[in-house]
Parts: sequence; C-alpha cells; structure tokens
Amino acid sequence: MSALTINKNNFKSEVLSSDQPVLLDFWAPWCGPCRMFSPVIDEVAEENGDSIKVGKVNIDQELELAREFGVTSIPTPLLIQGGKVSAKSVGMRSKDAEEEMIGSTCFPVNPSQTGWSSPSAQPAVCSSTAPP
Repeated sequence: MSALTINKNNFKSEVLSSDQPVLLDFWAPWCGPCRMFSPVIDEVAEENGDSIKVGKVNIDQELELAREFGVTSIPTPLLIQGGKVSAKSVGMRSKDAEEEMIGSTCFPVNPSQTGWSSPSAQPAVCSSTAPP
C-alpha cells in the first residue's frame, strides 16, 4: 500500500478513526531533506501496509494540521495510535529507525531524548516557518 495524502478533509477518517497505527510524515516540496526522506516513507508504507497506515501531510497546504501537532521543523514523522501521538521525531532518518518507531511504544517523543551524541549526528531538518 502506498502512502496516503492526508489533509483536513480526510484526517478524521484516515487518522483519528483508524483501527491501525498511523505514521504521518509532515513535509514540504521545497524541503531538501523531505525529498530525500520521502522514499523511506514510501518503502515503509509498501512493506508494512498490512499492519500500519502511512500518510503524508504537506505543511504548505495543511498548516492547521502542522500547528495542531506542533510541527516547527520538517521532516517530522509521528506515530498516532488510538487518535493520540505515541511517538514523534524530527529530521531525516533511516528506514530502520522509522520501523523501530513503529514497533516501539517507548520511542522518545522529545527529539532531545534520542541519544544523539553531538549536533553533527542529528538528522537534517528544514524550518517550516520560512520557505525559500
């Protein structure tokens, strides 16, 4: 199954009312790291479609959803289970890291708790406040 495009019109039916966990990727077309991260999200959707729903939220078109979830940098993947955020990260990450987030309810919600040893080890992110 491919990643769904999530917007304010289908958010309730596709995300909040979902019987499956939902991995949402908040992104924008002008964001380089988002474009690099998109194939990872697509692979996760294709390989895990039986157990999880995967969606993408374009923050330029869905600013209200981005604000509702406190998205200030992108890419921002978050996991929603039972209508509530159970995990959140910021930045481009590996497919293994995304699958670990899906499989673990103990994954840190605060990016500062991810155990990155130095600022250079942190993933690439874009500011969502000032598109070029």
